[in-house]
Amino acid sequence: MSAQPSRKQTARDASPALAELEEVTRALFRVAAAIGQQAHKALGLGVTDLAALRALDQAAGENVRVGQLASALGLSSAATTELIDRLERAGLVQRERDPHDRRQVLLVLQPAARQVGEQVLAPWGRRIHTAAATLDEHDQQAVSRYLSRLLEDLPSETPGP
Repeated sequence: MSAQPSRKQTARDASPALAELEEVTRALFRVAAAIGQQAHKALGLGVTDLAALRALDQAAGENVRVGQLASALGLSSAATTELIDRLERAGLVQRERDPHDRRQVLLVLQPAARQVGEQVLAPWGRRIHTAAATLDEHDQQAVSRYLSRLLEDLPSETPGP
């Protein structure tokens, strides 16, 4: 049996600020889940698909090897192959042989993937930036510390509460 207090007990015993922070955090998880559902409904993409596109986009124009993507996402070779097959069928990535090492396969984002980013992810990125920009540096650091601690305690594929 878990020694963790229930939500009701936590809210009842906590300071008002702590209770509000916990509720806002739960709301954030609900919104994150809704974003994933929106992407899935509109584009047929799952959470792992979006994570892969984000990882490839963050490579900033550098082609990513299949093994690098698998490591970044914590996926097995078989799961990575299935993921890439799905993204390739959707026209979002293309496999290319590494010209310097023909044994290696590189993943190249296609223009359609950028459209997915603009359609689904960019509006949320702008909202995050706008909200963060309203905070002074001290508050930005406090929020960053809190979210970092929260993320450290969560497995990468854990759904929100």
